[in-house]
Amino acid sequence: NTIIVECQARAAAILAKHKADLIKIRDELIEKKTIEGARTKEIIEELREKYPKDVGAPGPEVKLGAGAGTTTAADANGRVLLTVETAGELKGTIYYWGTPRLDDTGKSLTIPDLQMANESRTAIDSIRLGFWQTVDRELQPKLRQAMAIDLSTQVDRLKQSVTGSHRSGDLTMDILVTRQQPDQVRSTAQGITVSLLFEGTANATGQMTLQAQPPQAMLRQPNR
Repeated sequence: NTIIVECQARAAAILAKHKADLIKIRDELIEKKTIEGARTKEIIEELREKYPKDVGAPGPEVKLGAGAGTTTAADANGRVLLTVETAGELKGTIYYWGTPRLDDTGKSLTIPDLQMANESRTAIDSIRLGFWQTVDRELQPKLRQAMAIDLSTQVDRLKQSVTGSHRSGDLTMDILVTRQQPDQVRSTAQGITVSLLFEGTANATGQMTLQAQPPQAMLRQPNR
């Protein structure tokens, strides 16, 4: 990753310069076991006030690459891995993870849990503490919008092909689809596959030929 390589020297300088503050944060984390989001923001603000040149300085401009195909999607064990190539001062590769989902109507595909990979967060934070959040605010809305897929046309066509009269031999079935709901969404190496459940009514009519046989009487023989 280009970002990691280019930021190693700066990360080393920051660690050396602010070692005491970082040890203090480490000790707090060891004591509390976890540092919640609100406290994280407080720590960042404290460091910005104390070291405005290092923490408070504006970060590099974030721009998506101008060339075609700068954002690509691939399967990763049922989840979607987005690879984003950035340009400008922040030049490199940023990764995002997410699980594709259908809305309640089954007509819209989104990735509601889309988030930046931890490796990318760490690499970007080596430039400036908390800078990954700035980058994420810039990129995530664009990625969410790009990955939102409207399936209304495909679903309506499928409903139309199912609704109506279907004949097979002497059997005719009339089907009316009244609603659909999402079933499964899977990310595979070939792409994202979607399955829907259709609900409705069906009436079947047909002809049946019965062959009549003449009645037969059973005669009992008298006992001797």
